[in-house]
Amino acid sequence: MPKFKNKQIKMSGKSYKLIEQLGSGGAGVVWLALSSNKKYAVKFLNTHGQLSEQKKQRFQNEIAFCKKTENTNIVKVLEDGEFDNSVFYIMPYYSKTLRKVIDENATSIDKAFTYIEKLCQAIKFIHDKNIIHRDIKPENILIEENKLVLADFGIAHFENHMLTKDSDLLANRNYLAPEQKIKGKANDITSAVDIYALGAIINEVFTKQNPAGSYFKNISSISPLLSSLDNLINKMLKQTPYERPKINEVILELRLIFGEIEESIKNTYDRLLDECPIEQEEGLLKIILKQASEDLQIAENILKRDLNLDNFNHNYHMNIGYTTDEFLKNLYFQEILYKKCEDKFNYESNIYKEGGLYTPLDLKDNKEHMDLFRTLQMHLSDYPLENYFDLSGKILKLFSSCCDYHCKEILKVIDNIIKTIKEKLMDAPILYLIM
Repeated sequence: MPKFKNKQIKMSGKSYKLIEQLGSGGAGVVWLALSSNKKYAVKFLNTHGQLSEQKKQRFQNEIAFCKKTENTNIVKVLEDGEFDNSVFYIMPYYSKTLRKVIDENATSIDKAFTYIEKLCQAIKFIHDKNIIHRDIKPENILIEENKLVLADFGIAHFENHMLTKDSDLLANRNYLAPEQKIKGKANDITSAVDIYALGAIINEVFTKQNPAGSYFKNISSISPLLSSLDNLINKMLKQTPYERPKINEVILELRLIFGEIEESIKNTYDRLLDECPIEQEEGLLKIILKQASEDLQIAENILKRDLNLDNFNHNYHMNIGYTTDEFLKNLYFQEILYKKCEDKFNYESNIYKEGGLYTPLDLKDNKEHMDLFRTLQMHLSDYPLENYFDLSGKILKLFSSCCDYHCKEILKVIDNIIKTIKEKLMDAPILYLIM
């Protein structure tokens, strides 16, 4: 509709200048308009091709519903009318859709939950009025800062309006429930299709992938802190409609999940704040501690649930580097080294059992053997531990009981242990520390 550019719509004493086309879909075209330097969005019924009475009536139903609705999470129709033989309505302008927010990949957990809560409230509102949206997708969810509204009720099913034919295939396939894909069953769908779409969207908010089909990426594989969401999403994406939860159940479970996460993060934050010796600008300190609180909860959640670390992105949350204290670093060194010596000792012991022999280190008369032993002593002195935790005596005993070429292999391993300490235990993402 390029003919609309720079034209003006006059309504209720206001003038709306059409600036540019923002987008288009099967039923409508949306334009950006200005009135008194304020932005608005104008949606025109798409007149391209043959316009059925059914489409006209759907557009009028959308206008009637959104005009009278006062819910803060449903898009509001401000004005409507006819312009250049095209039916239209005017609504507030929103600079983003949820699609853009997902693609930007810069939303915090609490902000994401805020958006999800508002979307749930919008769905609850329409379901309480026996309305089925049938086309919930990120592109139809409009956002302006902390505001979120559900829009585009063009194919919604309104109570007492029989516009849908059994043969209709409505909505975007990426968010269609299985029953919506069955031909000849359009009139049989229920509000469960909106629950399916909501589950797909929640999963996508955190994984950045649309969960098409039976196999999809779990939220826990991306964000371990949110692993509790996977069970809820699985229920919402059930193949059978009646197995999916109602919107009230979804809202309740989401609040419980986020409440637990929020409380655990806050407790960790408060503890870190009390213990924090860093003199830092207050705003920056809060950001650092907030991120650190989430990271520590992620690590704790993985350890508590005994989850497989290979399933997670070890670089998750790379904004802050973590370093173990001297005790943990030294304990790590000694325990790994002890295990290497023990493995060599056990290997040689099995050879003895079968009648073979190995010559242990000669620490009295063999200078090369004494040098090997002193090299190990020197390394151990760099990673000391208090008596209760100290493994150095056991390490040295096992080492000296092995043959010289096995001892050389052990000493070569030490370089890798030290490299691991530097790469994964010093200024590293949180998940490296618990690997």
